[in-house]
Amino acid sequence: MSLLVDTSIWYAAADASDNANSRARKILSSSELLVTTDHVLVVTWTLLRNRSHRAAAERFWQVMIGGPVMLEPVGMTDIEAAWQIGQRTLCATTVNWPQ
Repeated sequence: MSLLVDTSIWYAAADASDNANSRARKILSSSELLVTTDHVLVVTWTLLRNRSHRAAAERFWQVMIGGPVMLEPVGMTDIEAAWQIGQRTLCATTVNWPQ
C-alpha cells in the first residue's frame, strides 16, 4: 500500500507547535510507501519558509529529494482530470469570482 501525503501532514510534522504534530509524525513513520507530488513539495517548502524559517524549508527539501519518499510529477493530464472531477462534483453553492 502507499499513502499520498499532502502539505498539511508535512507541515504538521515539521512544526512542533502544530496541534497535529504527533499524529502527523505517527502517520509518516508508518510502513506505508509515502508518495507526494511536486506541487505539494513546492507548497510545503514555501509554507515552511514563510511560517517557520528557511533552514526548516531547506531541510524538508533535502529529505524529500534524497529520501524514501516517492515524488510524483503532476502533468497537464492530471490537472485536466482533476478539473473534470471538480466539474462533476460541484456543490450547489456557486462562487461568483470577480472578473
